Amino acid sequence: MGRALVKKILLFIVYLLLSLVLVWTSRSLVPLIHLIISVVGMFLVLFFPYSLRNKVESFLLPLLFLAIPLANTPAIVEYALAGELMITSLLPFARLYTFAHLFFLIISLFLGLFLFGVNSSRIPLYSLVAFILAAFLALMIPTSPATAPHDPSLWIKGSLFFYITLVLVVLALAGFAVLFFRELSLNSLLGYLSLSFIVVGNYLYFVAFGKIGAVVGLSLYALGVVIRLPRGRFSQ
Repeated sequence: MGRALVKKILLFIVYLLLSLVLVWTSRSLVPLIHLIISVVGMFLVLFFPYSLRNKVESFLLPLLFLAIPLANTPAIVEYALAGELMITSLLPFARLYTFAHLFFLIISLFLGLFLFGVNSSRIPLYSLVAFILAAFLALMIPTSPATAPHDPSLWIKGSLFFYITLVLVVLALAGFAVLFFRELSLNSLLGYLSLSFIVVGNYLYFVAFGKIGAVVGLSLYALGVVIRLPRGRFSQ
């Protein structure tokens, strides 16, 4: 068994344990389905090379999927508010939720940049930059979860965060569209549709947690993961 495979197995075990913890605290069907889709998606990108097109996706997609389950951080808060868990402050959970949202979108943007042809040897550096930038913004953006603990969309004060995340989504999607028209193949169509649905679906899931928009996002996310399944047939 190679060292790379061992690392993938350990990463997946950690990911699965995190998802199981979030499933345990979830009190509705939507987060459960979201976590199941996430586990399936992570399994595909780690152990099925045919679901990936290049080195960029093989490195950045696992990072993308690592951030996705943290969209269910509000489930832990709901679990605590129901009296099942004692926590002294909601602020760390709001910070983690904000960080996960930002990190997910920054990595989504970087996916497009590296697929454009940016030197792939810089992926680890850019990933570290994404982590630091997301953490810095999560600490700087004002949050007040105590005012509306049941509604994560109200945890973050002001409109700055909304505009930052919206711009990141638009830029990521624009990049995928330009890349598709540059390549113009069935394989690229499937690949960029998959990435677009995963990004948009989880963006909606983040911003509309517990609302009807989250169900729409969940549907797009599932579609994005499913689209990756048959891609090996078209890349032969």
